[in-house]
Amino acid sequence: MQGRVQIASRYEVWQSIVEVQTWWRNFNGLHAGLDPKTIKNCHSKLMNTGSLADSKRTGRPSTSRSDESSRDVHKKPLQVNTSSS
Repeated sequence: MQGRVQIASRYEVWQSIVEVQTWWRNFNGLHAGLDPKTIKNCHSKLMNTGSLADSKRTGRPSTSRSDESSRDVHKKPLQVNTSSS
């Protein structure tokens, strides 16, 4: 999150994608890429909402399992139905 705030604030000051990309490579290493869309998205989100935190999403809730429920599933023995019908 901190990196996205820095990207947005530097773009606000410099108004140059190339300068932000150059700063990013100097800060994170020569091969660290930064897409122009990422810079613009971070900047517009910060300017419009005042935050870069992800907004609450609507729709179906996540179906992934938590670590705790995964452990519970693995602890239970497998029950096999041995009766014949």
